[in-house]
Amino acid sequence: KVGLDIMDTPWTYRVVKARLKDFRACLNVPFQGVGASETALKILVAKRLVGTNDYSTFRSSSCHAKSPIRTIKLIKIKSSKNRIEIEFRSQSFLQQQVRSMVGCLKYLGEKKWNLKNFDRAFKSKKRMLCAPPAPPEGLFLARVIY
Repeated sequence: KVGLDIMDTPWTYRVVKARLKDFRACLNVPFQGVGASETALKILVAKRLVGTNDYSTFRSSSCHAKSPIRTIKLIKIKSSKNRIEIEFRSQSFLQQQVRSMVGCLKYLGEKKWNLKNFDRAFKSKKRMLCAPPAPPEGLFLARVIY
């Protein structure tokens, strides 16, 4: 038997900055103010989430993974006039991990949190300190890389 090993599972979350009528272009998830602090988001992504970490803060209470340790290889933020696409690359993710991370980015964009609030939640490894997860409608599996 020949087995296939999954190398990457890129997940993309599409965020709409304003309400759009074209539902074919992307799933609409209207986050107010999400584009307000893209510099802070890029700093957060580059220095805090990428790498091998304990992602317990972003883990669903119903997650059955043996370990919360994961390696995020890449997080890429693409911004256009009306939407932001955030791509997360890892071999595997915890249940609700990507949606929870996007929820934290939303809190930063809305200025409900600053980077210290995020760091406190991330380092605590406590789900109850995490921002609410983003809605599932914006999340999709881009592809599977073997």
